[in-house]
Amino acid sequence: MTLHRPALLLSVAAAALWLGCTDPVSQPPSGGTTRDQSGRAGQPGSSGPAATPSPPEVKPEPATNPGETAVSAPSGPKAPSLFVRSTRCAECHEAMRTEWISSAHAKASHSAAYSKSFAAAPAELQPLCTSCHLPSFAAGQAKDEPGRPSEGVSCDGCHTISSVQMQKSAAVMTFDPSSGKKYGPIPGASGHYFHDMAYSPLHQRSEFCAGCHHLTAFKVAGSERPIPVVTDFSDWQRIGCKKACQDCHMPSRGSVPVARGSQPRPNVPSHAFPGAAALGKLLRFELLPRNKPGEIAVEFSHGAGHMLPSGFVDRRLIVRAEWLGADGSKLGTEDRAYGIMLSDDAGQPAPFFRATRIKQDRRMAPGKSYVESFRIPPASAGPAPVKLMLSLLAAPTAPELSAVYGEPELTVLRSTSANLPLRSGGK
Repeated sequence: MTLHRPALLLSVAAAALWLGCTDPVSQPPSGGTTRDQSGRAGQPGSSGPAATPSPPEVKPEPATNPGETAVSAPSGPKAPSLFVRSTRCAECHEAMRTEWISSAHAKASHSAAYSKSFAAAPAELQPLCTSCHLPSFAAGQAKDEPGRPSEGVSCDGCHTISSVQMQKSAAVMTFDPSSGKKYGPIPGASGHYFHDMAYSPLHQRSEFCAGCHHLTAFKVAGSERPIPVVTDFSDWQRIGCKKACQDCHMPSRGSVPVARGSQPRPNVPSHAFPGAAALGKLLRFELLPRNKPGEIAVEFSHGAGHMLPSGFVDRRLIVRAEWLGADGSKLGTEDRAYGIMLSDDAGQPAPFFRATRIKQDRRMAPGKSYVESFRIPPASAGPAPVKLMLSLLAAPTAPELSAVYGEPELTVLRSTSANLPLRSGGK
């Protein structure tokens, strides 16, 4: 059995279907080792419970460190992976894999933003990152192999989770790949030739997602640092949203077969896990009908079940104003950033692993309207602008931390524009 602490960033909990079958090269281990945050081997671990119609109530080992990782891995340097690759799962669950392959979960271990963040983090914290961005690594699957790139949060990354134990600042996931069971929310599901199945109502609750989306403190250099890394679950709890994470991030695809050749089931969930690119549907971003003289203002709000930006603490939402000249050239740009701004002891912007305090929590709460006003450049400042482009951008890492993470690749969520000069009355 494999126990994980959550890691930073990105990965939404997934699962609703039975994905996977036994990899012909995989064999259950006869034992294992536990590893702490540093990766040092310790006492042998459990190989997992025997298959039963429903998952047992598992009590993971008590953890004293919210950032610690305890895992059980196959023994021996060449032990095969217990995690089945998604290509095997696709032999029966092709539609689910097709959705997943383009998701943030599939890219969790090798996206540009994660790669930069992982490289910048101190070696002491990198196993913490890997525990959620590549859970299969602890069960013997290599990070990358020739012609076989790592799969991030793969099918087994969710469907071998048997329990999640909530704690104040983190959550502990229990993985059970050695039993051959695939856990999911189908009542009465029974095993078959390819793999056993276990009913898990946990896979329909937000607590399941908390395994990787709840980390509000961590240890570094032996001391606890009360710096949030991932706040999705704690925000959801505080806001009191009546929907579960899966209601929005795994919406129903209707009545379709779960596996090739099976009968259609109602409300089969999507495995695309929509994130920032889909936020436009939940956002309102509009010019105010009236403005102060010499200014243009934009009003915006969102209807998500948590704060925005969400996920990794060093993400940002940016309201950008771009002034354009008569020939379309850019005359100037102004940005207003939203997010949790962290700082070091000197008060300077810092990534989470160097931060000692929260300087400002400037995130967008659901249902609340925000207004940003921009002054029109005066004629004395140079060529007069004839158009203003306003955009709401998602940044996977903070632009002010580009010296650490590099320049972020921005995603346009919403945009609007205004022609200048404005009509009388500020319109």
